[in-house]
Amino acid sequence: MMDVDVLVRRDRVVVMAGLGLVTAVAMGYTVYQAWLMDVDPLVYLVNGFGAFCAPGESWLGIEMWMPPTEGWTFSDLVMLFLMWAIMMTAMMLPSVAPTVVGFATINRRRAAMQRPYASTAVFLGGYLSAWMGFCLVATLLNWQLHQVGVMSPLMTNTSPLLAGALLILAGAYQYTPLKHACLSQCRTPLFQMLTKWRPGRLGAYMAGVSHGLYCVGCCWALMLLMFVSGVMSLLWFAGLTLFVLAEKLLPQGIWVQALNASMIGAGVALVANALV
Repeated sequence: MMDVDVLVRRDRVVVMAGLGLVTAVAMGYTVYQAWLMDVDPLVYLVNGFGAFCAPGESWLGIEMWMPPTEGWTFSDLVMLFLMWAIMMTAMMLPSVAPTVVGFATINRRRAAMQRPYASTAVFLGGYLSAWMGFCLVATLLNWQLHQVGVMSPLMTNTSPLLAGALLILAGAYQYTPLKHACLSQCRTPLFQMLTKWRPGRLGAYMAGVSHGLYCVGCCWALMLLMFVSGVMSLLWFAGLTLFVLAEKLLPQGIWVQALNASMIGAGVALVANALV
């Protein structure tokens, strides 16, 4: 019989490898989509397809969805939702990886002879389900911004007033009690799992949904910053991914307050300039 500690170490390797693979695929799609739209200078630093085709063209015959200039259909909304879903998956999986590994460890130790992979996948599915709700709202908002003409066909923002308002909203939300309550749960999720543990796959799914809702409550305003310059901006994509990761895993300090104040200051400057 294999020792439980050995099983736990093996589980961690398997879970981290799976999360790494899913994250890599989601990030690869996001980078490729942004590269095809040719909307971000960072693309030229990270893309590996320049030798095969020019920006805006498909690679190896793989056609990617592009926003229509007019006449949106239900299929377009579905594709826009999928784009948001994949992008959010790529952005949030790095920060939730320690929690998923912790869940697999607890699951293994509570039932040493059972394989925890299925329940861990269900937990992750519950977590992502919560973010899919956010993606649905973001999709509808994205569509409406196209309809009123403040979002270009390449999903870049054309309204400094909107950009400023979103920066002020995100920066101000960082100081609210709700933000701090949700962030606290995101930073110490294992205590909640241990005290509210429910067996079986339904219990794993609900635990994932619960943690995902706390995560959405913590980060929703930050994720709306994707509308500031462009939904497919890799600069914002990388910056927000690193900020969320650091906020959840690193000690809170002056760097957080400085970034929060910077968001509000930049937002006020953009709004003032737009109004003047």
